[in-house]
Amino acid sequence: MEQQQLQQQLSDMQTEMDAMKVEIHTLKQQLAQLQGIKNKEAEESMRMPIKDSRPKNEWLKIAVVLGGILLWLLLEKYHLL
Repeated sequence: MEQQQLQQQLSDMQTEMDAMKVEIHTLKQQLAQLQGIKNKEAEESMRMPIKDSRPKNEWLKIAVVLGGILLWLLLEKYHLL
């Protein structure tokens, strides 16, 4: 009787192991597919032009204009123009 139980447990474990092997194989395929998609996205992002995220120096332009106006007003005030 004990021999039959051990045989049954062995058979059950082998069945579970086979199911796990199939699941591992499926997961490996899914992983390879996802890595392929990731690589494709990386290649596409390399082809796209990189957007310049630096500020466009708008504040610098404003400061130069205001500085010019201030200089002009000072020169006018002291009759240097």
